[in-house]
Amino acid sequence: MGGFQGTVSVGGSPVSDDVIVSAWVDDEKIGETQTSGSNYQLIITGDFPGKTVSFKIDDHEAQQAITWQTGNVINVNLSINSWPYECAFYGAVTVDGRHVPDGTKVSAWVEEAKVHSTTTIDSLYHLVVPGNYIGKMVCFKVGTNYATQILSWERNGEIEANLTVSLGPLVCGFYGPVTLDGQNAPDGTVVSAWIDAEKMAQTTTVDSRFGLNIPGDYTGQTISFKVGEEPVKETAIWVRGSNVQTALTAITTSPPEISAELSIVEARPGDEFTLTINVNPNGHGISGAEIDIFSPGTEVMEILTEQVAPGDLLGSDPIEGINEKTSISGGAALRYALGRKGETVPPTQPGVLATIGMRIKGGAPADLYAIPNAITLTGENFEELEVKPSIISLRVIANLPGDIDGNGVVGLSDLAILASVYGTTNDADSFLAGADLNSNNEIDLADLATLGGNWGKQRS
Repeated sequence: MGGFQGTVSVGGSPVSDDVIVSAWVDDEKIGETQTSGSNYQLIITGDFPGKTVSFKIDDHEAQQAITWQTGNVINVNLSINSWPYECAFYGAVTVDGRHVPDGTKVSAWVEEAKVHSTTTIDSLYHLVVPGNYIGKMVCFKVGTNYATQILSWERNGEIEANLTVSLGPLVCGFYGPVTLDGQNAPDGTVVSAWIDAEKMAQTTTVDSRFGLNIPGDYTGQTISFKVGEEPVKETAIWVRGSNVQTALTAITTSPPEISAELSIVEARPGDEFTLTINVNPNGHGISGAEIDIFSPGTEVMEILTEQVAPGDLLGSDPIEGINEKTSISGGAALRYALGRKGETVPPTQPGVLATIGMRIKGGAPADLYAIPNAITLTGENFEELEVKPSIISLRVIANLPGDIDGNGVVGLSDLAILASVYGTTNDADSFLAGADLNSNNEIDLADLATLGGNWGKQRS
């Protein structure tokens, strides 16, 4: 008998309660526990003299390993690295001037899609937002209410933001400086605000600044702007009772545009889908690219590296460089690099940069999920080009737990499916994600128990 204890951190930040910590010897799990107050204690029955013990935090390899010592409880502080594209926000949280209770949910949103969430301790929060949202505004919800604060995402940023929620009048104001092609916009320049394709309000500039109010209730919706007839890259979130400072930058020529298409718009546990990344070079020559994709949560979806393929943007036979999948905090990351063979002659025609296969985990909770991504492009002279980050979101519709075949009833057909793949893991060809009801990458007794516990139930 022996054991281990210590702290658990991800990217330098303490983890929350109930994170699973497991110990492994020769690729076999010898014990597991859950964190409490960012600490763990793991007592193991058995003896492994001379063996090296490694650790996992959820499904991710910790950096630490240690030689087994019989009869001792050894202090081992566990940690894993974070994803290289992230921004952290932290501070106090109040609603109508009162500090919120412990466990209040705080979530971050980019263009109406939730990108991450946490809960408060002592009315404080710390929230890491992975992805590449340079130039994008992050808004926050405290529970179901939007906070007044809207902040710009900064790569590797550590931004203090005290979040406040107050219910004000049904109007939101926007104001700030306006530039057109790098120059201050002349007085009388028309500035308009839009939601989807509908113009909501219009004004004109004075001293190269604008100010306008949008009445109504558009809580959480994205506001886009035009300066004259030119769309601007900046957007803002409508927040009830707020005045949002927004600097508008209009240009008559555009950087390359990246868009993403999903083969499905809604998915159920077990579904596989394809993410297609499209590029409109807007007159530039594109010589290379790097793609970083982050799967949001070990329990939500996974990246299928064997289903990653180049498109036609960089020619019919581009050079494939990096293609690696790594475990990170809360999920996994794919890094994929491509280059064009031979000379790059501008302009590159619009096309597909790459396609990436993904799969929804068997126990994925229902929600709208953002798929954080960071995509860089290089021009004909191998310089890095400014690009607009692509916002990707997918709605997951949860099945009734145990309803593997999706017919709305938990019964014999579901049991037959589970039995046919029982004992398989996600690295097996016969693995069925929809039967992995607890998203632990293995069809096991826990999945059978979930099915049995819902036997005979019907989807309402």
